[in-house]
Amino acid sequence: MTTREMIEVMEAFERGEEIQYARKGSEDWFVLHTGMWHWDDYDYRIKPKRKKRHPEGVSFVYRREAGISNPKILVITSVETPVIKANKKPYEQDEAIYILTGIKTTDKNAVVIMDEDNLEKELIRVDDCLWYWEYQTIDGDWRKLDYRYATEQAQAVMTLSQQKTLAPLYALGFRLPKEQ
Repeated sequence: MTTREMIEVMEAFERGEEIQYARKGSEDWFVLHTGMWHWDDYDYRIKPKRKKRHPEGVSFVYRREAGISNPKILVITSVETPVIKANKKPYEQDEAIYILTGIKTTDKNAVVIMDEDNLEKELIRVDDCLWYWEYQTIDGDWRKLDYRYATEQAQAVMTLSQQKTLAPLYALGFRLPKEQ
C-alpha cells in the first residue's frame, strides 16, 4: 500500500467507517475494532460496499445460452444468508446465497443454488437480455418487432395498449447487450 492509501484508510476509520484487516496474503477479512495499525503484517481496507442484492421473483438466464432457442429461465425463489465461516461474525458476511427454480426449462423442478459472485458471472436478468418481441394490434393481429430489445426498450417503442400484450419470443433466443 502506498502512504496515501494508508492515510485514506486511517482517515476513514476516524470518520467512523468500517475498516477491515487481513493477514498479508490472506483473503479472510475481519472488522477492525481498535485503531492499532500493523502495516508490516496486515493489509487494511475500507469495507467494500455490499453488492446490489436481487430480490425474489427476478428472472435470469444463463449467459452461455445466448443465441440458443428456448433458453432455461430461472427465477429467484429465495435469498438466504450463507453459513457463517469460522472466525466470522454474522454481520461480517457480505454474500447472499440465491436459490433459483426453473420456470421455463425441460425440468421445471430444477433448483440452482448460487452465491452472489457466480450469479453475476453466469447469469443475466431476463429483462436485460435482447429479445425479439411480439405484440397484438388493436385488430387482434400479432406482429413481431424487427429488432431485438431489452424489456424497457421494447416497452418504450410501443403504445400503452400494445405494451399490455408485449411478449418476448423465447423460441428465437436472446443476445447479450454489447457491454456484457
